[in-house]
Amino acid sequence: MSETELAQLIANSRANEAIALKLFEIETEILACQSSHELLQRLLLLIKEKFKLTNISLLLVEPTPISYLLNGKLQSSWHQQNTRSISLKRLSSFHHKNKPYLTNDIQALSSTISLSLLKDAKSAALIPLQLDNKLFASLLFTDTDSTRFHQALGTFHLEQLAVKISLCLSNVLIREQLEYMAHYDRLTGVANRRLMELSISEELIRQRRYGVPFSVLFIDCNKFKKIKCSLMSPVN
Repeated sequence: MSETELAQLIANSRANEAIALKLFEIETEILACQSSHELLQRLLLLIKEKFKLTNISLLLVEPTPISYLLNGKLQSSWHQQNTRSISLKRLSSFHHKNKPYLTNDIQALSSTISLSLLKDAKSAALIPLQLDNKLFASLLFTDTDSTRFHQALGTFHLEQLAVKISLCLSNVLIREQLEYMAHYDRLTGVANRRLMELSISEELIRQRRYGVPFSVLFIDCNKFKKIKCSLMSPVN
């Protein structure tokens, strides 16, 4: 092995070590997140900062399998700015065998991905995310450097990142689902007695602390499920 080849090998080894360290730091921070909303926000910020990307967005398959948990939050300004919906068919076309997709042919992406997400981009990478072994989203990385992402580039570290994010998000969603099922009726989406008792306890603590009066109104509604279904029925 020549000195030039040895120097290149050492340089590559150091670069891989630096990437592995950044991935470990990201994984450590997102493992501490208590909700999917917090995890996604923190994740996008960390990746953009540590890898100095021009932009990063989340493409969510429509309909998303986690809509019952994120419905209200998807209307937030953060989600409107950082997430986009995409059909499963279109997203799957990028991820043959669930592999990351890298390209510096931005024109080829413009027919599928919103131009607002590709602004100033010269190269891009799509990282598949899975829940229960099913594709449900993809992280879109873009950069102004046309050599940053291209088809000849290795994807080992990006595949590692995809697996770690999918596992972390899956764990958070399972916890959220259990909490949701404990506090809400799955048929009507209405809060149950357990959540009511928690809410009243919190209000009593707040009332004692600040001396602010509050009232509780109880309504006995018979056959509520029938009423709920009638309200949800389409109008002819």
